Amino acid sequence: MPKVRNPDCEKAEKLFVESGGTLTLKEIAEQLHISEDTVRCWKNRYKWKGYNNATLQIKNQKKEQKKEIKMQ
Repeated sequence: MPKVRNPDCEKAEKLFVESGGTLTLKEIAEQLHISEDTVRCWKNRYKWKGYNNATLQIKNQKKEQKKEIKMQ
């Protein structure tokens, strides 16, 4: 028998999905008074949709900037 999901997990997922991924995990954790790491774990475990890809985009921009500097 599968373990029952924490009700806060469902609240956190709802907040995340309704925001379109614009709310950070830290902001969700603060609203629900739980650890940011707990929210991150739930997000990865239950594969929430609406993933905000901002971190990856920032890393890619930094790599491109470094390449441009080296080429100059």
